[in-house]
Amino acid sequence: MKAKKYVTNILRNQKFEESEIEVTEYNNEENYIINIHPEIEYQEWLGLGGALTNSTIVNMNKLSEVGKNSLLNNYFGELNYNFVRLPIGSTDFSTNSTTDYTEDFRENCDILKDIKQKRNVQIIATPWSPPAKYKTNNSLYGGNLKKECYSDYANYLTNCINDYEFAGIKINYISPQNEPFANQSWESCTYSIPEYKDFLYNFLIPKLKDTKVILWEHNKDNLYNIFNELYEQNSKIAGIGFHWYTGSYCKELELIHQKYPSILLFETEMCCGFSKYNPKKWIIDGELYLSEIISGINSGLNAFIDWNMLLDFYGGPNHKKNNCKSPIILTKKEDDFIKTPIFYYLKHIGIVNKGHVIATSCYERDCSLQVVAVKNEKIYITVVNKSDNNRIINIKLENSLIRDTINKHSVITYEI
Repeated sequence: MKAKKYVTNILRNQKFEESEIEVTEYNNEENYIINIHPEIEYQEWLGLGGALTNSTIVNMNKLSEVGKNSLLNNYFGELNYNFVRLPIGSTDFSTNSTTDYTEDFRENCDILKDIKQKRNVQIIATPWSPPAKYKTNNSLYGGNLKKECYSDYANYLTNCINDYEFAGIKINYISPQNEPFANQSWESCTYSIPEYKDFLYNFLIPKLKDTKVILWEHNKDNLYNIFNELYEQNSKIAGIGFHWYTGSYCKELELIHQKYPSILLFETEMCCGFSKYNPKKWIIDGELYLSEIISGINSGLNAFIDWNMLLDFYGGPNHKKNNCKSPIILTKKEDDFIKTPIFYYLKHIGIVNKGHVIATSCYERDCSLQVVAVKNEKIYITVVNKSDNNRIINIKLENSLIRDTINKHSVITYEI
């Protein structure tokens, strides 16, 4: 019997390179064992996604129609993206600040329709700031939502949802505010816990029809306590969203998943800081992505949504110059794009469209070797080696064994 094997090793210029490997009978081997337990199923894995920021759209428009179509095929075909995060209004990754979601509305609709032709994605809509006239500082940057404007702002958000749905784009989820504790020098708005709950439960939720709510959309360092404070039993609450910027905090995810097993856990934003493009130096970013996703999946994560889908060669545009990286970037000439190491690392997760996470265990003690397994019609086992040394691995699946070596700073996915 043979299994398919997919290898990414940027140091050897292997980019999801496909081959086959023998599957033999298990004969009581004890060393270097990675156990796979398909009979023990955990949460449903719903897949990957990315954000359709204004920067992404600006960069997409620099491509030919053939190039744009190829870009969408890479994300919604090759990586099997099942989610799109859609900003309501401008963000730091916009060419300028806007007070009205309608400025990007028509262009967003056109691209989302192109995406929908390739995959029936689910859309998560998120505002970075209410319109300035609704805020205490009359600015899109920082400040708070005026209490007397709660009703008007709830109408604004539901009108946005209705406008998209009238144009044929269903908004599946909405989060009331991106990073509600962050007072940024770009589009942002802060809420206390009582303010957030008052606006959400008393003003926004009563106006929602089919759209569900994702709570929080901020960091994970106090996630369990935050969720307990924010959560009220309500049919509109579908899950909690969180970002990676202050650490992985896997135990926080586990606690929520154990106490609230029906609540979906969405990692809704991750990116790495900008540096000049060098494939070998970007390996560390791919490893950061995989480490974050694998740790999350093994702690109850249901879906992972990356930040910008397409940035230029210099990590923008960004009207505040806090540029970053994306899985695909434009070339210097901006007439084509480059699939970076991050893209190929993500592909090891994206190969599984949907499925159930199954139990694994690994011999490695220093966390330089990580493993995750997902089952649908087949079983997909992904192993990442972040160390500076090659590792022997013996993957035990019931009475079968795969003997292999995973090279330093590389990833292997086995399809059985």
